[in-house]
Amino acid sequence: MNITLGQYIDGDSFLHNMDSRVKFILIVILIITLFLFNIYLSLFAYTILTIILIYISKIPLNSVIKSIKPLYWILLLTLLTNPFFHEGKNIFSYSIISVTEEGILIGITMTVRLLLLIILSSLLTFTTKTIVLADAIEDLLKPLKYFKINPHTIAMIVSLGLRFVPTTIKEFEQIVKAQKSRGMDFDDGNLIKKIKNFIPIIFPLILLTFKRAEELSLAMEARCYTENKIRTRRKKLKMTVIDYKAVLFVFLFILTLIILQSCI
Repeated sequence: MNITLGQYIDGDSFLHNMDSRVKFILIVILIITLFLFNIYLSLFAYTILTIILIYISKIPLNSVIKSIKPLYWILLLTLLTNPFFHEGKNIFSYSIISVTEEGILIGITMTVRLLLLIILSSLLTFTTKTIVLADAIEDLLKPLKYFKINPHTIAMIVSLGLRFVPTTIKEFEQIVKAQKSRGMDFDDGNLIKKIKNFIPIIFPLILLTFKRAEELSLAMEARCYTENKIRTRRKKLKMTVIDYKAVLFVFLFILTLIILQSCI
């Protein structure tokens, strides 16, 4: 299982050079508006935009595909279940089960939206270093100080979570290989048996996760880390011309879709 989720891919593209705060906000806005527009033209526009972003980011296509793999079952479930739970023109019916044309269209639409959401989120981590992304989140959450919430703590949690996603996946792979070498067959039997077969994987993985968390806490204490300590940055976040261009483009893109939706 070769998964790129949460990994940074070094590069010198337009997306790599953007201010991480601007990049984070724009991608969040695109993801939110992706689910707000209900015309098929907007879905097509978002698909084209995502393809363009993949191209200008210079991220290998196989890395993008690998980022989808961990969540492919959610996409498949969305595609297969929606046709049975929406009213409309019947295409197939048997007893209380019926498949509708509207359900199929909704299933395809939701699947494409979730796929674009995954890709856009992956592009954020592919083109932004974890520490830089943490700094961006910390800056964006500065207003929380007025509510006596330390934004640095939240940013640290997010950065550590992103950092240890690949590590946890690697440990999962190692445990699976170790169990297979002992004769464990994860594909044998019915669904209940398959679930039971994963118990020898889940418990060691949980223990390793707690062990790694303990080692990390000891390492942070050894370095006298404290959330109240003022931390200086090697490179300050600063908006440039490309950031203003990106903001303008996203604004015009969304404005165009709003006008189209109001006209159709």
